[in-house]
Amino acid sequence: MAENKYRTLHTPAAAEDLETESERSSRALAARVAELERKNQELTERLSQLHTKERPETPERPEQPDPKPVPEPPPQPAPEQTQSKTGRKKGFWLVLALAAVGLALILINGFGPGAADEQQPSDQPAASEPQSQQDSAPEQTPAETATEQPEQGQEEGTDHYYIGICQWMAHESLDEATRGFVDALTDKLGDDVSFIQETTLGDMDSCFDLAYGFQSDGMNLILAVGTPALQAAVSAANMSGGTAPILGTCVTDYAAALGITDWQGVTGINVSGTCDLIDPEYQGDYLVAMIEGNGMIDPVIGLLYDSADAVSVRQCDGVQEELEHYGVQNRRYDFSDYGSAGAAVSDAATECDILFAVSSNIAGADDGEMIRNLLIAADVPLIATDAETLELCGAVQLEVDYYELGRITGQMAYEVLVGGADVSQMEVRYSESTTRQENDEMQEILSIQAP
Repeated sequence: MAENKYRTLHTPAAAEDLETESERSSRALAARVAELERKNQELTERLSQLHTKERPETPERPEQPDPKPVPEPPPQPAPEQTQSKTGRKKGFWLVLALAAVGLALILINGFGPGAADEQQPSDQPAASEPQSQQDSAPEQTPAETATEQPEQGQEEGTDHYYIGICQWMAHESLDEATRGFVDALTDKLGDDVSFIQETTLGDMDSCFDLAYGFQSDGMNLILAVGTPALQAAVSAANMSGGTAPILGTCVTDYAAALGITDWQGVTGINVSGTCDLIDPEYQGDYLVAMIEGNGMIDPVIGLLYDSADAVSVRQCDGVQEELEHYGVQNRRYDFSDYGSAGAAVSDAATECDILFAVSSNIAGADDGEMIRNLLIAADVPLIATDAETLELCGAVQLEVDYYELGRITGQMAYEVLVGGADVSQMEVRYSESTTRQENDEMQEILSIQAP
């Protein structure tokens, strides 16, 4: 079988022979070109001499007597015409020589030692000229690069914040808190904040899915409105690994909601917010104002609470401390000891002048009418902390201002987003404003006036 000459040409030995033969051919061509250039130079010099050489003068013939007529010689071409023909002939050779020189130069450029570099096989790496051009390009500093184009999703020189809001359900108090939060942040940031708000139907799974999506979408902050919404948001953050700070509002007990046993006012995790309990100091101050406004002398305040509810215990402790600060007598009545709110109210109404229901919803539908009759019989007003108790048997209801609570939460969000506050070390805050609702019928029956 005949040997494959193309494969043989690509062997190292064949390539070396080919290179040696190419070098010999190149040297021979170079010598030939040098010879042609030398001859061309000689031709050029000779042609120049022909053009510049003067024609010799023809000497005059002496007159000789010749009786015989001499025939005229045949006409000869003039010396100048002969010289012109000779010049054209030499010019032709000059052009031919120059053409030969040009051809030789072309051959040298095409097959000389540099040709091997230009005719690389297709499988060899490309020349490094583009890399050299890249290396020669001036480097850009980080500052120059940063100013070329603003970061995507942000306007140049400004930050835009995205807030995800998960509201447990549609409710007047929750709606007001959300509205206060949005208004407070809008007042601070204007058009640099956007809110993605969703209200569930009181379903924990829906809250979890919503909060999980907020974390996955990279929200700058999440607001959870209501205790179940807060619990769902924390669970979603743990499951997704999201790091968006979480603020809660309309939450009664952060320690119970988050499973914190040693409550010190901060969560220690990526969560904080506002509590919808009224500040115990304010509650104590209001009770003292009612005593003074109705001219009571050495009254006793009965505090109704539930020892099974940690929030109720803390609120009761706070109000009791405030009353003792003013020197007002007080007694505690624990629902757990009595088995029902009605039984606790029955004893408290006979021993006290004013009752304060620290826990919410102490008067259910079953006990409401009975408690009402006990209070009227004892001529003792009840200060409630929820609308249901107020409607059934209360004289006055002290309620947190939920719009203001939302605004306080919005201020906390601003401190986190713009001020860089550590949400895990932010104390849970209370509302500094309360609202008051009154049951005019009970006030008239008991002949009291709410301050």
